[in-house]
Amino acid sequence: MEWVISVNEMLKDSNNITKLNYTLIPPGFQGDVRSVRVMQESLSKLIDALGEQSAAAQGLNKVITTAEKLRNSPTHTLYLLKDPSGKGGRGEVIGMLKVGRKHLFLFDEHDKVCEVEPLCVLDFFVLRDRQRHGYGQLLFDHMLEVPAPTAQGLLHSVRWSRSACWTSSCCATGSGTATGSCCSTTCSRTPALQQQSWPSTVPRRRWSSSWRGTTASSG
Repeated sequence: MEWVISVNEMLKDSNNITKLNYTLIPPGFQGDVRSVRVMQESLSKLIDALGEQSAAAQGLNKVITTAEKLRNSPTHTLYLLKDPSGKGGRGEVIGMLKVGRKHLFLFDEHDKVCEVEPLCVLDFFVLRDRQRHGYGQLLFDHMLEVPAPTAQGLLHSVRWSRSACWTSSCCATGSGTATGSCCSTTCSRTPALQQQSWPSTVPRRRWSSSWRGTTASSG
C-alpha cells in the first residue's frame, strides 16, 4: 500500500524510530496548513493499516490502534519503527508500539484494592517477515529510554498471541531489558488486566509486588 507521502518523508528520525502523539505530526515537521493536513492524512492511513494488521495477528475482534483513537487519547504515545531501505528506498514501517496511562483497579498482596494509572503497553506489532530480528526489542528499549519510564511501573494491557508476543522478563524482574522474542503460546507473565470497576464474576488478581509486579495468579 502506498501513501500520499513516502515513509521516509514522513518519518525522518535518525534512529528510525518516531514518537507520535495525538497531533499526528512527526517531531520537527514544519509546513503550511495544507502540508500539515496531507501529513496527518498520510499518517492516519499508515496507522490504520498497522492497527488492522496487529489486530488480525492477535486474533482480536476489534482494532486496538487507529488514527482516530490516537487523536482522541492525549495520554497515549505511538512509536513507529521504519526500514529506510524498504519499498525501493521509499521506506517501510516494520513495527509499532503503543503505550498509555490506563485507569485500573488492582489487588495487592494484602487483598487491598489499589486504584492506579500505570503506564501500560496497549498494542505491539512487528511485521511477520521481520520478526525474530530484534526489532521488537529496539522499540521497547527506545520506549523505556524516552521519557525514561521504569520497567517496574510498566503493565501489559494487550492480548498477546503466537505472532505478537513479547516475553515480559524485563517487567517481571525490573531489569529494563526486553527479550523481543516471540512465544508459541500466550505468555504466562502477560495476564489480561481488568480496565474498569472489578465485577464480582471476574477472579481477583494477586500481584506479587503490589501493582508494580507483572506476575499474577487467580485468587
